[in-house]
Amino acid sequence: MKLAISRTKLFVLSSAVVVLAGLTGVAFASSPDSTAAASAGPAGSTSAATSSAAAPPAPKQLVAADIPAEASEAPKGKEWESARLIAPNRGNFIGGCKMRALREWIRVSCESYHGAGLVAGDPAGVKVWAEGELWGFDAKTNTSTTSHVTVDLPVRRGESRIVTFVDFSEGDGYGPAMAGEAETLIVTWRAGEAEPYIAVAPD
Repeated sequence: MKLAISRTKLFVLSSAVVVLAGLTGVAFASSPDSTAAASAGPAGSTSAATSSAAAPPAPKQLVAADIPAEASEAPKGKEWESARLIAPNRGNFIGGCKMRALREWIRVSCESYHGAGLVAGDPAGVKVWAEGELWGFDAKTNTSTTSHVTVDLPVRRGESRIVTFVDFSEGDGYGPAMAGEAETLIVTWRAGEAEPYIAVAPD
């Protein structure tokens, strides 16, 4: 779905109000530092340890054992610094997004998309922040900018949520600027299933 937009209006995408960078004026919560600490090489290989750091472990999928039996409050501020990178059960982000988990809460931070919105599921606990200029340029500072989008949501048994991210492209010549669906995040944990399921689908 592609929709023409203006600089001052929200738009509706799949029946959900979407938060867009540069349009809503909402505050943006900075994502936690993704830089992993370098680990030392094996004993006796001093030259290898000093010349290059070991690669960080690959992110693992979120499993039921990671999630407390009782619902907890959403992490706040520096609590997210202890969140670990996780991988989806299916698909991979291609839009510069990283997904982290802390207890039953996940945070998806994207450096290239301009907005996001919940298109299906319970909105309880879902938060979306957007930052940056939609048009990639800050007229006040005369500098180029990038957009950042962050989505927080819970993973709970018996609940499902679908979040769609929004991409933006300028029109050719005098054509309208266009915004449309980019990747879709599906988070579900069906009643009776042993494990939660997280998938990333292309547009």
